Amino acid sequence: MSRGIRTVTDLWREWTEGLAGGPAVKDLIERLGTKWCQENERRFLNRRRVIINAVLSKARTIQGGETPGNCLAAAAILEHDRVLKGKSLDWLSKNINLGNL
Repeated sequence: MSRGIRTVTDLWREWTEGLAGGPAVKDLIERLGTKWCQENERRFLNRRRVIINAVLSKARTIQGGETPGNCLAAAAILEHDRVLKGKSLDWLSKNINLGNL
């Protein structure tokens, strides 16, 4: 997982497609669980997973549900809201379930 990701849409792309020729994070999890990442990376993974779950949840509210297009749209909505607040992905992962976004 890239620590250089700064947007929800890039995070979504890394999760579903992979970046720079690397595998998609969701594929790694499906095949290997979290054995592929070290302890400190697991904590990072779990923080990012909170945002991914929020994208999926928001996509379910869009007509048609969890389609690739709706998920990308949901990621864009979350990114827009994050930028308006001037916050980081780290802040988002810690506050998204608190209703701060």
